[in-house]
Amino acid sequence: MKEIQENKKGLKKEGADLNFFKNSITLNEMASILKAGMPNDIISEGYRGVMDLQKNSLDLINNLQNKSILDSYQVNKIESAFLSPVSGAIVDIGLNTISGNRLLNEDVIKESDFAVLQNLSSISLDTIKDQQDLFLSNLGDSKISGRSVINSAPSASMVMTGIDTMMRAIPTFPLDINSPTLDLIRDQNFLTQKEIEKQEDGLDLILGKLGSGLVETRKGCWETFYRKGPDYIRQSSSSMRGLVDTLLRIIAPKEMVKETQYFKESPEARDMNGSPTRKAKIYYAVNYDIKRTERLQRLAKGLLESYANLNAWDHEPINNDEFARGILITIEGYIISLLSEKREEV
Repeated sequence: MKEIQENKKGLKKEGADLNFFKNSITLNEMASILKAGMPNDIISEGYRGVMDLQKNSLDLINNLQNKSILDSYQVNKIESAFLSPVSGAIVDIGLNTISGNRLLNEDVIKESDFAVLQNLSSISLDTIKDQQDLFLSNLGDSKISGRSVINSAPSASMVMTGIDTMMRAIPTFPLDINSPTLDLIRDQNFLTQKEIEKQEDGLDLILGKLGSGLVETRKGCWETFYRKGPDYIRQSSSSMRGLVDTLLRIIAPKEMVKETQYFKESPEARDMNGSPTRKAKIYYAVNYDIKRTERLQRLAKGLLESYANLNAWDHEPINNDEFARGILITIEGYIISLLSEKREEV
């Protein structure tokens, strides 16, 4: 056991000294091959989109490094905090989709089961695209330092870790894939439980300033989940919904939301009672009326889709426990992103 641990440490040290393109390009090549196996045009298009954005990220970093705007330390940190986790998540989505298509053709799973998988894959790809757009926007801003970009990466790592956990909880995921490169990337760059808890501590500092009950609700969600009592998944999911709804009420007061251009002009901004929808509240919180960016649209969509899929564990084929855990982690990552957009006004 000691020898194995020492070997892993050696791989990590060696990986940190390698040119940052090596692992990312390897994963990009793997993902490009996977595109040919995508069974659905929508997923194929989404997959192609995130791959193109990943290439744009690599090209931009290479350009900034050549101009000495980014140093080697910053480049290695960006790779480990953002590029590699995103690449790993992209490949895992592809593996799951292709495997699911094969199992469908072999009548191992039902069409309804595969439809759930397709929907989750599409949502996950949109989520990744949102994180990529945020990353490229920040990195392309000459006023933002490389260190600032590094500091903004944890929410992306959190979301990617949640997506990866979800994908691997679905029995269609091909467990017999032998890829040392992918395993190394996962070992190095997806968040460990200790690292997730560190991000949650930072989240709690912000939540605590917004309302005393928010931190208790978030912690209560996980206490219920890990206690594994009767109906624990439904109860922990309910707590996470409560956290999102209470947070939105605080950072997006109803009367203020009603004054926005989006609320006044869009039928989607109102519920049946004429009150602001969650989407309208998110748009207010991130100042969408002023910024009007597609990235903010996807941030809202990703958070709302993740919120809606808190009950997706009720479908087959899902490993209830790990799938729910992945959804909860993903939502926390989105909350970090949301509050990062809102940070100056909080």
